[in-house]
Amino acid sequence: MSDANIPADLRYTKDHEWAKASGAEITVGITAFAVEQLGDITLVSLDVKVGDTLEAGKAFGTIESV
Repeated sequence: MSDANIPADLRYTKDHEWAKASGAEITVGITAFAVEQLGDITLVSLDVKVGDTLEAGKAFGTIESV
Protein backbone atom coordinates (compact mmCIF):
# COMPACT_ATOMS: atom_id res chain seq x y z
CA MET A 1 0.00 0.00 0.00
CA SER A 2 1.37 3.40 -0.90
CA ASP A 3 1.18 6.45 1.34
CA ALA A 4 -1.32 7.91 -1.16
CA ASN A 5 -3.87 5.32 0.06
CA ILE A 6 -3.53 6.27 3.73
CA PRO A 7 -5.99 9.00 4.80
CA ALA A 8 -4.09 11.93 6.33
CA ASP A 9 -6.84 12.62 8.90
CA LEU A 10 -6.55 9.20 10.60
CA ARG A 11 -4.18 8.26 13.42
CA TYR A 12 -3.10 4.61 13.66
CA THR A 13 -1.96 2.28 16.45
CA LYS A 14 0.59 -0.51 16.04
CA ASP A 15 -2.33 -2.93 16.52
CA HIS A 16 -4.13 -1.81 13.33
CA GLU A 17 -6.71 0.42 14.98
CA TRP A 18 -7.42 3.97 13.85
CA ALA A 19 -8.99 7.13 15.24
CA LYS A 20 -10.35 10.24 13.55
CA ALA A 21 -11.08 13.46 15.43
CA SER A 22 -14.04 15.58 14.40
CA GLY A 23 -14.56 18.44 16.83
CA ALA A 24 -15.13 16.97 20.28
CA GLU A 25 -15.95 13.52 18.85
CA ILE A 26 -13.56 10.69 18.02
CA THR A 27 -14.49 7.93 15.58
CA VAL A 28 -12.54 4.68 15.95
CA GLY A 29 -12.18 1.61 13.79
CA ILE A 30 -9.87 -1.14 12.63
CA THR A 31 -7.87 -1.37 9.43
CA ALA A 32 -8.71 -3.61 6.48
CA PHE A 33 -5.70 -5.72 7.44
CA ALA A 34 -7.14 -6.28 10.95
CA VAL A 35 -10.53 -7.23 9.49
CA GLU A 36 -8.79 -9.71 7.17
CA GLN A 37 -6.84 -11.25 10.05
CA LEU A 38 -9.86 -11.49 12.36
CA GLY A 39 -12.20 -13.16 9.88
CA ASP A 40 -15.90 -13.02 10.75
CA ILE A 41 -16.42 -10.47 13.52
CA THR A 42 -19.10 -11.72 15.92
CA LEU A 43 -19.16 -9.05 18.63
CA VAL A 44 -17.91 -5.53 19.29
CA SER A 45 -18.20 -4.42 22.91
CA LEU A 46 -17.42 -0.89 24.13
CA ASP A 47 -16.83 -0.47 27.85
CA VAL A 48 -17.42 3.29 27.88
CA LYS A 49 -20.34 5.69 27.91
CA VAL A 50 -20.79 8.97 26.08
CA GLY A 51 -18.82 11.63 27.93
CA ASP A 52 -16.29 9.23 29.50
CA THR A 53 -12.65 10.24 29.37
CA LEU A 54 -10.26 7.69 27.86
CA GLU A 55 -6.59 7.23 28.60
CA ALA A 56 -4.11 6.78 25.75
CA GLY A 57 -2.93 3.19 25.43
CA LYS A 58 -5.73 1.75 27.59
CA ALA A 59 -8.35 -0.66 26.19
CA PHE A 60 -11.95 0.58 26.12
CA GLY A 61 -13.60 -2.37 24.43
CA THR A 62 -13.15 -5.71 22.70
CA ILE A 63 -13.70 -7.31 19.32
CA GLU A 64 -14.53 -11.01 19.09
CA SER A 65 -14.26 -13.06 15.93
CA VAL A 66 -14.54 -16.62 14.70
